Amino acid sequence: MKTFDWCGYTWTNEMEGGRIIHPSFPWYWYSSDVITKDEDGSLSLTIRENPKEVKYYDGTIYHPSIEVATMRTLEDFSYGKFSCEMIMPEGTNLSASFWLTGSGNWPPEIDIEEGWTEEKKSWFRLFDKQPPFICPSWRTTTNVVYRTDDLVQTHIGSKNICWFTQPKNPSENFIEYSCEWLPDKITFYANGKVVRRVGKDD
Repeated sequence: MKTFDWCGYTWTNEMEGGRIIHPSFPWYWYSSDVITKDEDGSLSLTIRENPKEVKYYDGTIYHPSIEVATMRTLEDFSYGKFSCEMIMPEGTNLSASFWLTGSGNWPPEIDIEEGWTEEKKSWFRLFDKQPPFICPSWRTTTNVVYRTDDLVQTHIGSKNICWFTQPKNPSENFIEYSCEWLPDKITFYANGKVVRRVGKDD
């Protein structure tokens, strides 16, 4: 396991159980070699072509070709406020995300920011899948995934961050994405402005 220290916490590139690949996305693998610490203390997470043979825990052999930067803290935590300042990469079919997840199982997961450019090479979206449909927004979304009392996996649904609330281009500006996680409510923010609230009944 490769670990490194940042902001007073210990981090690793591996997921739970030492996984460095997700079987649903077998074309890339997780690495800490594409994470660099800048002089000001900020991190640069990059991506590169670097083929590798990966053996999954069930014995399946994968041959991903893309090495991506992924980092996960080894410390457990509970309710509180979590934030990160990010500037997005530019290009097609890219993803950059900041989320909370269970320390020993999945779900739960709180997506504070989960974004992707898809084939359009842009984070901007004029149309949305949710009403009012024509809604200028960024493809930087929030979501919550959880299990119900009878262990059914469900989620509240991804929601884009509206351009009117957060008008700065995330690939040209650092944006602070954060959430306040309380026992009965989760509030999402972008640059200090509320972009979504989720309660127990949502």
